[in-house]
Amino acid sequence: MDRAEWNQVSHLSHNPRINGVEMNGASDSPLRPLSPIIVHSGTFLVLLGFFHSAIWLVQGGEWEGPLSIRKPILFGYSAGVTTWSIAWVVRRLPQWRIDRWINGVFSLSLIAEVLLIIMQYWRGVGSHFNRATPFDAAVFSAMGLLIQIITICLVIWTLRGFGRLPCARDERIALRVGMPLILSSCLIGAFMISYGQERIAIGQPPEIYGAQGVLKFLHGVPLHSIQWLIVGCWLGKIFALPERDRVVVVSLLSISQILFTGFAAVQVFSGRHRFDFGSTGMALFGSALLLGAASAVPLIRARFARRQAISS
Repeated sequence: MDRAEWNQVSHLSHNPRINGVEMNGASDSPLRPLSPIIVHSGTFLVLLGFFHSAIWLVQGGEWEGPLSIRKPILFGYSAGVTTWSIAWVVRRLPQWRIDRWINGVFSLSLIAEVLLIIMQYWRGVGSHFNRATPFDAAVFSAMGLLIQIITICLVIWTLRGFGRLPCARDERIALRVGMPLILSSCLIGAFMISYGQERIAIGQPPEIYGAQGVLKFLHGVPLHSIQWLIVGCWLGKIFALPERDRVVVVSLLSISQILFTGFAAVQVFSGRHRFDFGSTGMALFGSALLLGAASAVPLIRARFARRQAISS
């Protein structure tokens, strides 16, 4: 989010008059206001992660395992940051009459999903793949239903993102690359559930593919790719880059994130641990890093140009 958007987040609950006429840098089209329910839901989820982080720091405890406090912490932060990213996306979509309903359904479904995971932690039982009792089975089934609802909302927003958008070109690229990557994460999540149940049936850990492939790694990489792209858009504005250079920054970051997702897929489906590099994995990882570093070149160049202008 750019500086104006963060100011809007901080004053959203105190400003009775929000008209959505703020202009977007290089674009002549107005951006509508950030969705209050999506922004506040993201903040609530992040605070849940922060709360459980504080408990872990004070009390300690195991970090790994299905009963560890890791799940409330990571799901709180991950879902919260993803929700904030969706607020950024929705603001750049053409407006629909039913947007408030879609925004509300998405936000409340994601909160309910995380709260069910947290509830199971405090009950001292696993949240995923837990069918030990009828109640636990119902919770796991409800979580699956909520994810389906969330995915439907994401599909709607992704498809709308390929229409005419009232935003700058770099932001369109970020949206049109980031949202499909989020959907790919949802598909991986669905595969994880199906595959995990088969693994449990034969007494194997559900999150491991092959010898050492970590499916959660492949699930998480595309889920959070869009945040890197949003940061690229934000930095382009902070450094006052012309639109052409901002497009270069976000395009390089987009290719980098696609390659990094490919790297995660190669590692997992070849049964390798995250950084147990094979030749293909090393090539994808190195290319992703190189392009990610190259995306910083226009920013660094603009920084030096500004210093020279000031000194002269």
